Amino acid sequence: MNEDTFLIDQVLSEDRTAFNKLIAKYYPECLRKAKQMVKDADLAQDLLQTACMQAYFCLSNLKDKSLFRFWLLGIVKNVVNNYLKKRQHSYLSLENYSQQLQQVEENKDIQAVREIVCKHIDSLTPVYKKIIELFYFEDKNIKQIAQECDLSIETVKVRLHRGRQSLKQALQDYTELYHYHQLLKQRQRMKKVRIVDIIIGTTNQEHCSILLQEEDNLKVFLIIIATSEAMEMVMALKHIDSPRPSVFTMTASLIKAHKLQMDSIYIYDIIDGVFVSSIKVGNGKKLQEFDARPSDALTFALLFDSPIYVSEKVVDQVGFPVPEKYRHTPAKEIGIATLISVVEERNRKLMPDKVRAKAKTQQELQQAVDKVIEFTFKEA
Repeated sequence: MNEDTFLIDQVLSEDRTAFNKLIAKYYPECLRKAKQMVKDADLAQDLLQTACMQAYFCLSNLKDKSLFRFWLLGIVKNVVNNYLKKRQHSYLSLENYSQQLQQVEENKDIQAVREIVCKHIDSLTPVYKKIIELFYFEDKNIKQIAQECDLSIETVKVRLHRGRQSLKQALQDYTELYHYHQLLKQRQRMKKVRIVDIIIGTTNQEHCSILLQEEDNLKVFLIIIATSEAMEMVMALKHIDSPRPSVFTMTASLIKAHKLQMDSIYIYDIIDGVFVSSIKVGNGKKLQEFDARPSDALTFALLFDSPIYVSEKVVDQVGFPVPEKYRHTPAKEIGIATLISVVEERNRKLMPDKVRAKAKTQQELQQAVDKVIEFTFKEA
């Protein structure tokens, strides 16, 4: 295991000092890259800090940890390019305004968390506030803080401990901070799954069970959805055309028309028995995440052939082990075949010739319209 891989594993285990060491290795090289692009040393420093923050929050998405250096340089390049593109536009540019709105929307959860934390840091006793800011925001170690503040190392340790305790006590009642922290932890541990069958209920045919299986075939779990939603899912899975566009196919067409792609979907929690999920949409360079119902998210995943990820927490909570004898047996898709028949029957009823056969004459249509208008506007 090389040093980068070891440090990344430490970071993902919530060792913040490991991330500082990781960044320190490549900071000079990244700074040179940023300076070459913007020709301004101070601005390059600011943009590099932004890039490092992005790298910290996205580190769990890095598939090959040995490529961290190139991945980090790529983030720096993207951050600087985004800044340069925005600077090229007038402040009255609609495109620039739209991009700013997108950024605010995309990062609103992070901004809310940051505001809460910074507010309470500002409320600390000045001696504690100074130590906290130097340690967390300027990434200085105990020895450096002691030298800068002309204090003993023991005094710095005591003040840092007391500042942390005060901050912890002030922040622990914020449910949004707790959920944000849990979300970050959960998304670091995701498992890829696939849909292996969609089974209509035998006693209640208004609901279907979606059977999802881990990529390693060890566990499966079920999500219950309405049969009407399952029919849309089957149409997406088997590429069955509808006589008229559905909301899903229309939305998919809009996404493609704007040269976007459904990157992936995530099922990351269960709250009060309800699955919580999101979809990620991007243009190859930038991703935005949106909350979505699991049934909708799964349908879009099928329409775009996008990967589906589920948190270990969800799998551990509702998953069932697959018997050894079935782990390498392909699903028969009997439930999907049944739903295909239901979908085809519905589509036949929606065909245009059926509609025309029931069409009213012009006189009958006018009489029906007159009755509707009279009912709507006549005095009681």
